[in-house]
Amino acid sequence: QRLVYLEDAPALDGGALNPDLDFEAIEGAFLDDPPGLVVVDDFLQPEALAALRRYCHRSTVWFGYGKVLGYCGAYMQDGFGTPLLLQLADDFRRRLPRVIGPHRLNQMWGYIYDPAMSGITAHADPAAVNINFWIVPDDANLDPERGGLVVSKREAPAEWDFQAYNNRPEILDAYMAEGEEVRVPYRCNRMVMFNS
Repeated sequence: QRLVYLEDAPALDGGALNPDLDFEAIEGAFLDDPPGLVVVDDFLQPEALAALRRYCHRSTVWFGYGKVLGYCGAYMQDGFGTPLLLQLADDFRRRLPRVIGPHRLNQMWGYIYDPAMSGITAHADPAAVNINFWIVPDDANLDPERGGLVVSKREAPAEWDFQAYNNRPEILDAYMAEGEEVRVPYRCNRMVMFNS
């Protein structure tokens, strides 16, 4: 539960995002698919991907082993907020101004799992836009049919609070069962941006 070592992960000249991506098309795809969902492959420059892997492997920021359902988290306030990650957040704001521009960065986190862990159950995050991405090589996913993310296209009701949509699974599961779900398979350097 201590930050013993923090691997250097400086901002990169030229930014962290893949410059070959069509950011206008990415924004359009997100905005044209309410409540908003887009999947982008190869979104990080190779240098940024390698630096983030080094940072995550070497830094002692993984304190959250108390997660009931089996994953370990690292959060911005615990050291998971390197210059490279902050640059990435700024790159998103500049390159996706209609989607990210109006919003401030609320939180950054990373999660790790091992084979005995079951992962995160259905939940909502207190954010207008959530950006998830994977940096572990594809061959580390030993069950490609199950690895990834399931996103519900049904928005939580405005009157629900954090407690309602994160700590009452019987209500959330029934509510989500009535909406469309999109399963996004795990792929290294794949980004999923959605209304959370």
